[in-house]
Amino acid sequence: MKRFTVIWAGQFVSLTASAMTIFALTVWLWQETGQATTVALQGFFSFAPGLLLGVLAGVVADRFNRKWVMLAADGAAGLGTLGVLLLLEGGTLQVWHLYVLGAWSGAAGTFQVPAFAAAVASLVPKAQFARANAMRSFASSGAQVAAPALAGLLLALTGLKTILLLDLLALGVAALALLTVRIPSHGQKGGTLSSAGALAGFSFLKRQPALFQLTLAFTSLQFFGMLGVTVLAPLILTRTGGDEAVYGLVSAAIGAGGVAGALFMSIRGGRGHETRTIGLGIAAGSAGLAALGLASSPPGWMLAAAGAFFFFPLVGAASGAVKQRKVPPPLQGRVFAADQLLQTAGIACGILSAGPLADRVFEPAFLSGARWLPAAAGSAPPGTGMAFMLVLAGVCGVLTGVAVLASPAIRTIERTVPDHDGPASR
Repeated sequence: MKRFTVIWAGQFVSLTASAMTIFALTVWLWQETGQATTVALQGFFSFAPGLLLGVLAGVVADRFNRKWVMLAADGAAGLGTLGVLLLLEGGTLQVWHLYVLGAWSGAAGTFQVPAFAAAVASLVPKAQFARANAMRSFASSGAQVAAPALAGLLLALTGLKTILLLDLLALGVAALALLTVRIPSHGQKGGTLSSAGALAGFSFLKRQPALFQLTLAFTSLQFFGMLGVTVLAPLILTRTGGDEAVYGLVSAAIGAGGVAGALFMSIRGGRGHETRTIGLGIAAGSAGLAALGLASSPPGWMLAAAGAFFFFPLVGAASGAVKQRKVPPPLQGRVFAADQLLQTAGIACGILSAGPLADRVFEPAFLSGARWLPAAAGSAPPGTGMAFMLVLAGVCGVLTGVAVLASPAIRTIERTVPDHDGPASR
């Protein structure tokens, strides 16, 4: 695990700084516009490149050295952050600039995610796949714990410029970690820009119904999850009169729950029950989202957020381990890219739906008392419509988890889909 741990540590530093930047820019957007749609659009533009570049990213991850793919992605992300810093220094930073930054950084991430996920199979033995994926979740969740507090403090003391500079420094640390480690070859270089080569990941999933059903379940989870999570920041800022500290505490609670879940999974490992972990984890985490919508105070938000996000690292680690065992290494980049593309579609649809539904449907309905709501809804306080969206998203997520547990194909995946024996040709 040594080589993986070095890369992981560099990514942890970079993820923390990037999360600080995202937190600071989200607060800046809300202060500038006061609209949930504006915040949602920033998220949409971050994920949109995955819809356009996902297939190409899979080919690149399979055809080229995954180490250099990750380095190039980090470098591209750094250029985007540098652009925002220069605009801020020049006093010309505008809302649309952050949409462009989101799209640029999202494009970089589209190439890095399948490359890193596929590299795990070359760095660690099969028995450690779930643990390695849990460590990846730990990094992103740990970043979520530290970032709000650090970003909030630096925003108050030094402003946005310092956070952007730290983000650039952290990207350098991640690049240095990658340069010091050799990622072994994943066998035959696969993937061409022909239609058959580029779409090989989708073809593999189509031939394996159980893996395809897992991908569809995650796509559903991403849609409903983002439908709720996108309005969380506007909900809290609305209910607290724009209190950044409370939003930071809830964000930290999300990260703390994720850290606890990832730590639990990294210690426990998969233990051969990955599919059950996936179904139960989706249902339990989604129930936490519903509880988040029902809560009405900072302690309630923090408790529900930590509880919900405890389960999602378990789900991600278990799913990643299943695919890393079942997909031949030369094909993993394209399969993970296909999986990422479908999930990104769910994320993008959830984000695009969340803002308009909050601003134009549910918030006005609960404030004015729509005919399809009880008469008492007309006196509901601001934010009630967004809270209702979280509850609705959570209920739909629970149903997704139940569907995973009820699927015969997913339940028998260990018997019906063989493990790969190492690098193999298509």
